[in-house]
Amino acid sequence: MERRDYGEVPNELEGASGWHCAAEPRRWKKAILAAFAKWQIPADQNYKEFLSRIDGEGGFAVIDTDNQAGLLDGVSKFTTWLEFDIVPVVDIMDGVSVLAAGADFRESV
Repeated sequence: MERRDYGEVPNELEGASGWHCAAEPRRWKKAILAAFAKWQIPADQNYKEFLSRIDGEGGFAVIDTDNQAGLLDGVSKFTTWLEFDIVPVVDIMDGVSVLAAGADFRESV
């Protein structure tokens, strides 16, 4: 069986984080904005993209980090007002390659 080389596996995690308002938005907007103004991006995180939803009800970030537990920083500070989804992601070409290998495997069984 030929073993495919997918290259070096990085220690770094790239994740997409999404959030939306958990509480009634109008009531909490000022509190969320005050907390955000005080919050600092942790030094061990590189925010490649930091986006706001146009409707003002949440946002998204693409974050590189070597410390996955550090992603709890934002969650722990904003959980009163926001709900988070943090999902590990890979470049589309890397993902397609692995998914194709999975399809080849399933067809071989």
